[in-house]
This record gives sequence, C-alpha cells and structure tokens, in this order.
Amino acid sequence: MFLIAVITFLIFFIALPILGVQLFRAVKGKQKRRTRILIVTIGLLVLFPSIYWRWIPGSDFIMTPYDNYVEGKNNELLTGYSFSNGETIFSYDSARDFQGDGYSMLITHLDRDAVNYFKHPNEQFFTGYPQKGIRSDWRVSNWKRTPMDTLDVEYLDFASHPLPSLDYELVDLMNEKGNYYAFRYNKVRFSDGKRLLFNIDFYIICPARAIMVDVNRNM
Repeated sequence: MFLIAVITFLIFFIALPILGVQLFRAVKGKQKRRTRILIVTIGLLVLFPSIYWRWIPGSDFIMTPYDNYVEGKNNELLTGYSFSNGETIFSYDSARDFQGDGYSMLITHLDRDAVNYFKHPNEQFFTGYPQKGIRSDWRVSNWKRTPMDTLDVEYLDFASHPLPSLDYELVDLMNEKGNYYAFRYNKVRFSDGKRLLFNIDFYIICPARAIMVDVNRNM
C-alpha cells in the first residue's frame, strides 16, 4: 500500500502536471493525434489510482476479487495455505513517515475452512513458513506452538500494542495452548557491537478463537 501511495503521489503531482502542459501545447498547436494520445494517457493515469483507492463508483467490483487474490497469495507465502482475510475485529495504524516507519496491527476473523486447517496443519507449516518474500534481508522465525518460548519475549514486547476494545492482549494469546506464532525481523548492529531490534512482522493464529493477528512495526 505504501508503494501505491508513492505511485499515486508521483502521478498526481509530477506526471499529470507535465502531461497537462504538453496537452495544452498540443491543443494550441492543433496537433490532433498527439492531443488524443495525451488525453488517453492522462485518463489511464487517473483511472488506475482512482480504482485502487475506490474514489469512483464500481471500484469494489474490480478491486474486491483482486484483493482476495492478493490476500490468498500473501497468506500462502505466510502459512503454506491460501485463504482470504475475514471480517476485521481490530485495526490500528499509526502515522507513517516517508520511509514507512510506524506501527500497524490487524486482527481478522478466520473462516471455518481456515480454522479446520490450522487445528492440524501439516509439518511443513512449522519448517517452511513464513517465507521471506520481500523481506529478503530479514531473518525468519518459523511457526511455533504456544505457550510462547521465553526466548521470544523480546520480539513479542517489541510487537505488542494495547487492545483496549478487546478482552485479551497479545500476551494472553501467546500464553494460551493451541495457538501458533511466527515472525520476521531485522536487527541493526551498532559500532559497539550491540544488535537492536528495529523491524518486525509478527503473526499469531488462534484456531479456537478463529482469529489471526498481523503486526508490523518499523523504527
């Protein structure tokens, strides 16, 4: 989404003003073919972000199947099982700076098929996932069963955020039996040799509660 936001900014504040000037000159110079090409180009450039951000009626008809496809592929990369995110139970997004630093958490409902799968996932779930994906320079901690390993407290603390509208916190989910958690992370080494946690994607799946937690924090 951050990449699309940057592309949208470039389209509306750089590309369109430049093309607008060229269109004005083409119209003034009675260059009919160039005028038509520029009008079509500008229309397509406006159409793409307008549909993605659902600024025009009917965008959901196009974007919902696309969103479901992307979610399925992302969840397959994450767990080895393709499924779409269900109803949102909790959502939090902090302001992000230009580099994307900030915090977000999304808790969604799992449908019956996903719940049944995660009650008894195959062994590759624990050995091959999550895959790195675009986080090629991050390290990965594969899926583990809860209760949480004490060695992972540092990562939970870094990923945690209060859940005032719910009757549980992330630490409660991590101490329940029957859940799973995994994370991708990045540590930065300083000149004194210390390594500090700077970025994390943290995930929890709770079949009994039929929920999935997706946290991203970047510093």
